[in-house]
Amino acid sequence: MQDQILGAAGVERDRPCEFVLGLGAAVDYLQTIGMDKVAAWEHELHDYMVAQLGAIDGMRLYGEARDKASVQSFLLDDIHSHDLGTILDHQGVAIRTGHHCAMPVMQFFGIPGTARASLAPRPSRPERARAW
Repeated sequence: MQDQILGAAGVERDRPCEFVLGLGAAVDYLQTIGMDKVAAWEHELHDYMVAQLGAIDGMRLYGEARDKASVQSFLLDDIHSHDLGTILDHQGVAIRTGHHCAMPVMQFFGIPGTARASLAPRPSRPERARAW
């Protein structure tokens, strides 16, 4: 199991301690900021993302639970999610596309997949504005 996790993370199997040290540094960084501030920042990012995406004609948003992380699934008109991902990639914006290991949900909505943007406290407003 450990080999599968470390291999999937792109970590060389003979140096797993670097992965652990990096994770530890990330946790330390977030704790320095304060998890309550990180959560508030994520909610602000999500609200901004939903407002920007919702203003686009033909945009359909999926997953509108309250108090969710700054992750949003969406489709634009009849553009396949993979095509949308490629278009945004050419503009320097990285998103996830496909069924996101949630095929029953996609079947429920009658769609093959979605595009999904995941924001973190890192991007500034100008960086986020490039995405939409």
